[in-house]
Amino acid sequence: MKDQSLIWQLIGRSIHFCFKPLIYIFLNNSTRSRVLFVAKNQYILLSKTWLSSGEWGLIGGGLKINEDLISGIKREVMEETGFKLIPQKLTFIGDYRQTLINLGYNIKAYQYQVDRCFNLKRPTFEIAALRWFKINDLNKIKINKICAEIINSVLDIEI
Repeated sequence: MKDQSLIWQLIGRSIHFCFKPLIYIFLNNSTRSRVLFVAKNQYILLSKTWLSSGEWGLIGGGLKINEDLISGIKREVMEETGFKLIPQKLTFIGDYRQTLINLGYNIKAYQYQVDRCFNLKRPTFEIAALRWFKINDLNKIKINKICAEIINSVLDIEI
C-alpha cells in the first residue's frame, strides 16, 4: 500500500509540475478554505495531496457550486480527515492569496483548537498523507509557502 502511495505522489508531482499554469487558470479567483488544526498547543495537523509539489499543507479545499464557506469547510474536513467539526469553534485567521504570475486564488484561513490529536481516517485518493506534527518539528519538513505563512501568523513562529 505504501508503494502505491509513493507511486501516486510521484505521478501527482509530475502532473502538478507540467500543468501548474493550467491549474491556476482553472482555480483563478476562486475561493478556497484552509483549516489550521492545533492540538494541546503542541501539535498541528498537516496533509499532503497526491496532486501537489510534495509539500505539506493545511486541510481544506474548494467550494462546490452554491455551497457556502462553512458548509464547504465542514465537508472538506470530513472528506480529508473523517473529523466532524463544530462550526462555532472555527476562528477566522485571515484572507490570503496563492498566486502564480498574475493568476491566483483566494484562501479563507481558520483555526480550530482540539483537546487532543484525534484519530485520522485512512487517507483518501485525494490525500496521499495525513499526520500530526509537533510544532517544534515544523522546520524539519517542507511546508507549502502560503500554509507556512498562515501557521507563522497564528503560532508566532518562523518556519
